Amino acid sequence: MSRRHDFFDFGKVTLEDYAKRVEYLGGTFKGEIRWTTNIKLNDWKTHFLEITKTGSLIHSIDKKQITSLQNDIDNKNYNDLIIDKKNIHPVVENMSGCKIRILKNVNSKDKIIRNIIKVSECSQSQNSSAIYLNVVSETKMFDLFCSLTWWSSLKPKGIFNKITLSPKRINSQTNINKIILSSKLNIFGPLIEQTKEIPELEIPRMFIQNNDSNSTQDSINYKWFLVKANLYSNGELHINDITNERSLFAINIKNLIRSEIRLLDFSLFQNDNSLFIGILPQLREQLRLLNNGQGTTFFNLINSEDLEFNRLILNFNDCSNVRDDWLIALKSFAISELLSLNESDRSNELRISNNFKLTLLEAEFQTLNLSNISQNDIYLHAEIWMWGQMWARTPSIKNDLKPFWREEFKFIEDINVENFEIRLVQEITEANKEKVFRYETLGTFTLDQKSITSDLYRKENRALVFAEDHEHFQVATLCFKIDHNIEFILPSVNFIKFQTALTSIPLTEITKLVYDNIDNFTSRGKLDMFSQVTLEFFQTINKEETWFQALMEKELSDIDSAILRNSNNNQSSDHIFSTLFRGNSILTKSTELYFFNVGNEYIKQVIRPILIEIIDCSESCEIDPTRISLPEDERRDVINANHKRLIGWVSKLWRMIYRTSKDLPVEIRNHLKTFRRELEKFCLKDNEEATLNCISGFLFLRYFCPVILNPKLFNITWDHLNDTNRRTLTLVCKILLNLSTLKTFGDKEPYMVDVNLFIEENRDKLKSYIDKVTEKKLDFTQRMFNLENVNKSLLKDVVFNQEELKELPVNPFLLDKGLRNTEFMSILNTLNEPVRELNEQKKHKSKKCTNDESVDIGDLEFEKLTENNAEIFGDEFMQYLEVKDDDTDSLDNDNISDVRTGSHANDDIDSKNDTISLTVSSQNTDGTLIKRLLQEVSLTCFKKDRIIRTMSDSELPSDEMYNNFEYGKRLGQRIYFTDKRKIIMDSYASDGLLLESSNKCISLFNNGTNQKSKMINESALFYFDDKNTRNVEDNGFNSDNDHDDDDYDSSESEENDEQEYNRNEAGANFYMGNVNSASTRTLSKFANLIKGGSFHDSKTEEPKTSPSKLTRWFKKK
Repeated sequence: MSRRHDFFDFGKVTLEDYAKRVEYLGGTFKGEIRWTTNIKLNDWKTHFLEITKTGSLIHSIDKKQITSLQNDIDNKNYNDLIIDKKNIHPVVENMSGCKIRILKNVNSKDKIIRNIIKVSECSQSQNSSAIYLNVVSETKMFDLFCSLTWWSSLKPKGIFNKITLSPKRINSQTNINKIILSSKLNIFGPLIEQTKEIPELEIPRMFIQNNDSNSTQDSINYKWFLVKANLYSNGELHINDITNERSLFAINIKNLIRSEIRLLDFSLFQNDNSLFIGILPQLREQLRLLNNGQGTTFFNLINSEDLEFNRLILNFNDCSNVRDDWLIALKSFAISELLSLNESDRSNELRISNNFKLTLLEAEFQTLNLSNISQNDIYLHAEIWMWGQMWARTPSIKNDLKPFWREEFKFIEDINVENFEIRLVQEITEANKEKVFRYETLGTFTLDQKSITSDLYRKENRALVFAEDHEHFQVATLCFKIDHNIEFILPSVNFIKFQTALTSIPLTEITKLVYDNIDNFTSRGKLDMFSQVTLEFFQTINKEETWFQALMEKELSDIDSAILRNSNNNQSSDHIFSTLFRGNSILTKSTELYFFNVGNEYIKQVIRPILIEIIDCSESCEIDPTRISLPEDERRDVINANHKRLIGWVSKLWRMIYRTSKDLPVEIRNHLKTFRRELEKFCLKDNEEATLNCISGFLFLRYFCPVILNPKLFNITWDHLNDTNRRTLTLVCKILLNLSTLKTFGDKEPYMVDVNLFIEENRDKLKSYIDKVTEKKLDFTQRMFNLENVNKSLLKDVVFNQEELKELPVNPFLLDKGLRNTEFMSILNTLNEPVRELNEQKKHKSKKCTNDESVDIGDLEFEKLTENNAEIFGDEFMQYLEVKDDDTDSLDNDNISDVRTGSHANDDIDSKNDTISLTVSSQNTDGTLIKRLLQEVSLTCFKKDRIIRTMSDSELPSDEMYNNFEYGKRLGQRIYFTDKRKIIMDSYASDGLLLESSNKCISLFNNGTNQKSKMINESALFYFDDKNTRNVEDNGFNSDNDHDDDDYDSSESEENDEQEYNRNEAGANFYMGNVNSASTRTLSKFANLIKGGSFHDSKTEEPKTSPSKLTRWFKKK
């Protein structure tokens, strides 16, 4: 006769009950469990298992002791019942981040086993194993469920597995909704009503190729049109009609991730002032979001239904400052991506700066045949895709099976990139026509984060590209390389003490420290990166002018010393004057980078139009007779015509430069003025020629001429120059350089001698121009352009999202403050030689350490707020960073409230310990300040490295998670389950309920809106016998032999877990043990009684049951 059954879904268990049980258990569990690693083999074992505080599932009593327990009791050999740790074999080594699924019914030989919990290791390996657990007792089942969800909420091994999303928190107390930003701009979006369409802008190719014939875009009118955009303080972006400011639609920016708000590459529209805003489902899937954006409302239309199309492009014309303001403001409301651990202090979070540069050189197509397509043209290009979107592309090369691109694409991502695609594409048009009638992806080469950060592709590499529809058919060979630099950045609060210490030190001491170790920074092509890091760091703290001043003084003092030595030795210094600042140094490279940053708008408005005119004209200006293969008479006529054309272009360009002396950015003029003053003060007061040579070396050689010589590098043109234009621009540069130094051409280049007349005619103008831009004399020239002020930001006068803005790039120039602080501190830390030796010793020592010496629970002392650095880092490390008490007492700044962990120096360290020997030669006070600065640098770098090491391993519970009812409550709010009863731990539910219950994912406690929230009743997780008809037995597995039960789900165990079956058949990583079918529940109670405990352990909170015969016998004895 079939028994009556009902569902047990913890319907009476509330969120408060769950939180209390989690608080009590703390992730541990002890009890009798029936388990197997392969359901198909039906090799179930019954053991008394335990989940330890370290997250291991182990045998609580050794199996040999279990089988001999009766003899042990007779012989009163109670000591044998004590567990020997050497004999404890882990069933699961580490359960952090484990995956959980409930299997209601699984067929097992002669019976149906219900309520099996499938636990899978969170592993990137395809051979990751699973274990199946079964507990009869409902109370024990609930305890096991609480413990498993505790460990499932922790993050598995791998630093990128620690990525957590942090939604923007809006202050609900402020009811006033203000406009933060308001601008007129062009957008590519849904044309809802009659708006002013902008036909001159090209439709984004990323939109065209991303949609098939049945896409939403075909049914909706998506166009470019002019609008007025308003961003409100509640995070909503309203798009209004430009004519009557009627709202067309709105977007809630708080629903977006920061990586979904992006700058678009110049190659897409030949414009670098465009922003992308949209939902990227593949990105959300990578971040393990339950809601991948498919059900998220993107456009909130006014008086209309919501649209499924979830992307938008904003174009700001040529206003880069406005573009940057909008980018920063939008990201301040979006969801940030951070590396963090459960319940850790926010000062211990990390931000990722995944910076890499892809250089696509060329490709060679083996399968295409151009001879068969005489009436058509084939254009070949490459596209860069991430997360289902195209973000950059190369120019199209016409009818060439070996296209040469040499394109560079830079990416700065906030997360790891696991699906980076380089697609090779062909476009077919009719001969000599532009309209494409066939667009086809020939092949794709895919990279993941590990490949991007490996050294394999640092040098030029040729990779095989296979067909899109046939993975074994090679279509091309692709030549490319990748330069990468990934940094992990602490929150800004960690840099307060460092910046405070830095402000008390003259920058001349920093420059001396740097130049004394210059070889460490400039070797192996590091000069460019070092100059950029130092310059942008001082820009972020508004000290760039002081930094340049210190660099000038240092380099000019060295030159002055060389001139003085020559003078004392009666030797000439002409060779020094003629080569002043012509070579590469920290000063010259920093100046070059600075000029391009502040003078980018000037280049676009003043220089670019003339260069475009020269390129479009594409007429030869060659005046070298050896390069012209014509008869003598014809060649002379051609040279005369080319000379006239060349002088015309040079005159036009020089005339524009001269007339816009007052349009030159004030930052450049101030820099040149300071530089000239320092030159005259040190060594060149009466040497006008050398002064001109130095000034022009900065302004012409490092600012004007690089743009003229390579306009593509500065996004003036998209296509590569042809040979004619390249030669013309080279000749133009030659003439301008000689004009800037007032040097005429001679016998070395006789064909250029005729140009000397142009130089002589403009000699006085050149001197006048240099005097004007260096403010040696007044400049009465009228401004010709209304150039954008690079220091003007719309956000400076707006107070909003101050905490978020501290971690975002700053305007102007989108400088990443945290990144540059981190990199500059890493540079200074390399100067701490003894600390570096200490790290090497520890690294060498760690190789000899066993696994038992790894970080234990609660060992992360840096999470504690303390004023004592020795408490955090240990005396062994602190003795290497000692600064004597009498030197440091006067340096403390009590006005700085330091909320960062480990930022204060320990003033109580024994001064007898060995002190660090620094490569600093300075006065006693400055030397002490430098030591104090390097001490703070070493402490911060040590903290960051320690957090990185911790996050790279499996997450362990923090002290704040134990005995914490509120944490248990938050944990319950994060539990979701699917229609397949997979338990999903939503890492973001407690931070503003980012994800909502849907048909696919249901919150276990109705999103935990209150403590009395009960578990969902609509979809049962567990199945138990009716309590009114169930017999209480020690071994409950024999009570269910009903094969014809209507609720048996054979497909669940056969189909959905088929992959796990195949993997486990090949061999599991779990300890199997000897099969012992005898129950061990009673025996475990004996062990507890012998050890001094009670027969019923209070921790299990099981209801008392009638003792068995063996129990009564034991008590009687």
